[in-house]
Amino acid sequence: MFSLYKWEFEAIIRGLKLKEIDDAERYAARLFNERYVMNAKKPKFNKIFNRKKLESKVSEMFTEQKKPNQNRRLQLMKNVQKAFSNH
Repeated sequence: MFSLYKWEFEAIIRGLKLKEIDDAERYAARLFNERYVMNAKKPKFNKIFNRKKLESKVSEMFTEQKKPNQNRRLQLMKNVQKAFSNH
């Protein structure tokens, strides 16, 4: 049995998710060649598979985002604290 740091675990999961995206891209390319081209007048690959969108979703899974409202409240609290500490 072994243990991992959080960043190691996230790197492994991210790699597996990116592998799934690569597999899906290959499958989508196959479908694109077989069906979509035959039926569409002006076929577009991005309608079948949008890699940038999928990769950004994976990145969002692992990035911590602060809500803008929390940042504003934090700044207001600091301003109040600063105002009271000066008097």
